[in-house]
Amino acid sequence: MMLPLLLSAFLMFQQDDVDRQIGRLKARLDLTDEQEAKVREILKREADAKKESKEKILEVLTDEQKKKYEAREAGAMGDVMKRFEGLGKEFEGLGHRVVLGGGGTGKQLQKELELSDEQVKKIDELAAEHQAESWKRMAEGGGDWTKKMDEDHAALGEKIKPVLTDDQRKKFDDAWAQRSPGRWAQGGGSRGGDPVKRAMEALKIPEPADAAAVQEQVEKVVKARKELDGFSSKVGRRARDLAKDDSLTEEAIEKALHELRAERKALEKSHGDAQRELRAIISFRQELKLIDLDILR
Repeated sequence: MMLPLLLSAFLMFQQDDVDRQIGRLKARLDLTDEQEAKVREILKREADAKKESKEKILEVLTDEQKKKYEAREAGAMGDVMKRFEGLGKEFEGLGHRVVLGGGGTGKQLQKELELSDEQVKKIDELAAEHQAESWKRMAEGGGDWTKKMDEDHAALGEKIKPVLTDDQRKKFDDAWAQRSPGRWAQGGGSRGGDPVKRAMEALKIPEPADAAAVQEQVEKVVKARKELDGFSSKVGRRARDLAKDDSLTEEAIEKALHELRAERKALEKSHGDAQRELRAIISFRQELKLIDLDILR
């Protein structure tokens, strides 16, 4: 049935929502570590309660009612997809929408590759078929989520190539690589491509020595952010593994959670330190440019 798949995928996004909410609250309210832990616990309980309620509802339904419930859940996931498609537009059509959204992929590529309407239609059909496979892989859990997204992205690219002419295929590899989810998820910023290169092009520092010093710090910021962004996926995987292990005592779970919190705190400090060091060697005007490029926050 489709429902377990939808539930799994929905819960993945719930975990991401918790992490995002914590990040926003911490940045806006300057939460202490103790406050962050308490707020995270509250949000986690809410997410767990939603999961439990869905499972209990499923238990009391007839087969016919389950079908209607599946349709309802599919509608909810459609709303989630719209959210990611909206992000896709913000990211200039890159990342999630191409991999997860299915429809619109051909249109995104039409101008760049000079696709015919027939090619656009065929590519959209291929992307729509690929979407179901993508959801299944993402909902299975475990492994590196970003890696799975990139693998699905590459697989769809191979399906698209036969639709293209020889000239279009020459342009396709670069165009498709620019739409790789990993370029965004691994610190590539919202515009795709190499964030360090974009930053240096925007700053236009004339003195080679000054440019080299700034570039070194930009690289540190991008690396620290990549590690911090990747931590959310690690937390989700680790939590699922712990939850499945019935032999673990409460003390063992508490220790594991403490280690995860300590690792997150260390990554956040590393990212913060890297940003402060970068700000110390650039002007306020240059800082504004890096904020606009999503290098600094």
